Amino acid sequence: MKRLTQTWNDFFNDIQNKANSGEIIIGVVKRSSGVGHVVAFMPASLYRGDDKLIDIEDDKKVKFPIALEGGGNIKEIKPFIGSELEITRDNNEYKYYRYIK
Repeated sequence: MKRLTQTWNDFFNDIQNKANSGEIIIGVVKRSSGVGHVVAFMPASLYRGDDKLIDIEDDKKVKFPIALEGGGNIKEIKPFIGSELEITRDNNEYKYYRYIK
């Protein structure tokens, strides 16, 4: 979980660094209506496109980690979509899990 004292850049950089080193990080969201979503974070070396940067309140140019996004017929490695319109400085609806042996 993101600590309240941690910036989103620090939090997402930590996820990316862990994925780069081979750790398994999964993001999960379950909504009361509609469908949920599961995302697996991937090593940055698997992505050849542009970074995705957004401002989340006072966290400027937050860089999203690279993820395997899938839904319908789309399976693509790209910057994490998440729920960027609902991310605030202190929270978003995703829960993040790290596989520990």
